[in-house]
This record gives sequence, C-alpha cells and structure tokens, in this order.
Amino acid sequence: MTNHPLRKYRERNEITLQELALKAGTSVPSLCRIERRQQTPSLALVARLIKACKGAVTAHDFFEEDAR
Repeated sequence: MTNHPLRKYRERNEITLQELALKAGTSVPSLCRIERRQQTPSLALVARLIKACKGAVTAHDFFEEDAR
C-alpha cells in the first residue's frame, strides 16, 4: 500500500505529526491511524486537515474507493 497523501504532504514539507495535529486540532494517535488507513476521520476533521495542509490534500484522499 502506498503512503497516505497526508503523510506525503508532511514528509515533503518536513512537518511532524505533532505540528500537524496542533494545526488541525486533533491528536497524534488519531493522525497516525488516519495515515495508516485504520481510521476514517469525520468530515469536520477532514476540513481542518485540508485547511492545515493548505489544500494540498483533498476530501477524496480520506475515503476508500470501495466505500462508494
């Protein structure tokens, strides 16, 4: 499985989980689960993550294709 776009964004921009969690108003464990695709975030959290990443990730990045 490829890296989650959220993780790719963090690595490209040298942002730690802690920094992104603070910007998005969530916890580090939650971000870890999202990046490992073990947790689907709420729509509110998706919106905060998109804002924290300055639009570099999209809502589509957080939802499984087969869930449609």
